[in-house]
Amino acid sequence: MSDIGANTYNQEECLILGDLNSDGIINVLDITNAICEILSNECITECNWDMNHDTELNVLDIIIIMNNIINNY
Repeated sequence: MSDIGANTYNQEECLILGDLNSDGIINVLDITNAICEILSNECITECNWDMNHDTELNVLDIIIIMNNIINNY
């Protein structure tokens, strides 16, 4: 069976788990992006958003990102 590469992502782009906008910083902009993605039901770079590795973007991922932000400051 041939893989056409439909749902793949570049591992090199996944530098920081939780960095949804890939700016190198985990902050409120990443939370805002996650909320927009949940509400619009669009898919973002898989490796960045699945904080708890359940293959879903949901409020649990946002809570983990928020905890990471709070614990780093």
